[in-house]
Amino acid sequence: MSAERLNVFSPVETKDGKTAWVRMGVAYVNKDGSTNVYLDGLPVNGRLQIRAAGEPTEASPPERR
Repeated sequence: MSAERLNVFSPVETKDGKTAWVRMGVAYVNKDGSTNVYLDGLPVNGRLQIRAAGEPTEASPPERR
């Protein structure tokens, strides 16, 4: 059985008010339910979003706090 692969993105607001999804790395769900995250970069805004592989990234960004 292989681990579930997830994509890691950083949602960044562009100058025109839209959201750009910058790929930051991948994550894998282990058999025990824990998750390993492998980053290729660090988000400048401190925000990461982990999504199922193949899930569209055109969805609305999460609510800002």
